Amino acid sequence: MEVSVRVDTRNLDNMAGELRGRLQAVVAKAAFDIEAEAKSLSPVDTGANRASIYTTLSGGDGYSPAASDARARRPWLQLLAPLTVEPDAIEASIGPSTDYAILLELGTTSMPARPFMTPALEHARGPFLEAVKQTIQGAAHG
Repeated sequence: MEVSVRVDTRNLDNMAGELRGRLQAVVAKAAFDIEAEAKSLSPVDTGANRASIYTTLSGGDGYSPAASDARARRPWLQLLAPLTVEPDAIEASIGPSTDYAILLELGTTSMPARPFMTPALEHARGPFLEAVKQTIQGAAHG
């Protein structure tokens, strides 16, 4: 006796696609919130470090405008390579492109730390996790 079973997953596939889009929006909002907070917390001399903070999302380039703005404030500035994001990933990269940003964030033996990225990330952590939870629960109850 032969039994054949056919499962139609079109609705499930549609739900997964919708969830992916919603999660991408949650990640983007959190990333831009972190960027804004980091800019507000960044120590300022010429403003180059603050101007160099940028966000890159899947398929996007936040580096070029930030790098240009930072270089306009300090033409001699050494810039780091752009942060990369996998094209199909639900992720974002946020950070400064100045070569001295790490010294501001962590400090040196002769300069105390003046963190701006870590506090920005910590400030966004709770709301981000709650938004992810709500998005997933909303999709499950759809």
